[in-house]
Amino acid sequence: MTRFTAEHPEVRFRQRRMTDMYAIKARLDNGTLDYALTYHRLPDPEYQWEPLIREDYYLIMPEGHRLSLAETAKISDLEGESLLMNDVDNPDFIEQQCQLNGFTPMFSFIGNEYEVIGPMVEQGIGISIVGTLNLYDMKKSLPLEHLARIRIAKIEDEAFERTLGILYRKHHYLSPAARQFYRQMKEYFRVIQLEME
Repeated sequence: MTRFTAEHPEVRFRQRRMTDMYAIKARLDNGTLDYALTYHRLPDPEYQWEPLIREDYYLIMPEGHRLSLAETAKISDLEGESLLMNDVDNPDFIEQQCQLNGFTPMFSFIGNEYEVIGPMVEQGIGISIVGTLNLYDMKKSLPLEHLARIRIAKIEDEAFERTLGILYRKHHYLSPAARQFYRQMKEYFRVIQLEME
């Protein structure tokens, strides 16, 4: 967004955070939304959903944690742990998966600012589960000395994968600026995927 608006200062954007797929569909239908970034498809041939990035989930923990030397972790490793989460990383899904494995997770913090999760983990307040995109943002925003005190293990479970895609109505007119932003967004996620592999 920063790069695009710097290159195209005349373009006006309105970004909305929406979780209700019916509301997203309604806005796509009436033309007040060009496209949506979502983990969900619409089962209707009038809509196109294109994958942008496959996200894995990672456990982040402070150095010295009992799992800090592991490269991978299992959902059962979360039992008895104090969990810190960002809303975007779907705490409801994490809770479901933990319950399927026979325990209820202990959430100490659920928020909307990924910038606070890293420092809280570093200070030993708890451990966190983050998706690829939040881990990428955390790596970009935390000073190196803080990152050096955090350990990361990929959660090895097929249920802990999701794909972010772009959803749009097939026959909706897209302005040249909207098409250019779409191309730039696809490239942005392609680079993140490569950097995180």
